[in-house]
Amino acid sequence: MSPSIKQMNMREYKRLHGTSVIPYGDYCYRHSGIVERIPGCFPRFKVDVCPYWDIDEDQHEQSNGYCWYIEKGDWEEDGTFLLFDQCKECGIKNDCREYE
Repeated sequence: MSPSIKQMNMREYKRLHGTSVIPYGDYCYRHSGIVERIPGCFPRFKVDVCPYWDIDEDQHEQSNGYCWYIEKGDWEEDGTFLLFDQCKECGIKNDCREYE
């Protein structure tokens, strides 16, 4: 079975950018600003999602997360478990040095 165009594109992206684009912390995104602040409510944040994070629309919504960096998904037998919720499973940059 030959790789899809998306697989080839993501492998090339990974070759060019490596881990430099993976956000710090426990999640597959980073906060990049406040979208809206309503008095008496929590602010709404804008987030930048990790370019390696994806979902597979053909899978159940609580097992459809996929990471192109580790090339594993929630639905796979030896895959991940929490990517559907954008919890990082690659183990890269899990510390919070960005915020120090």
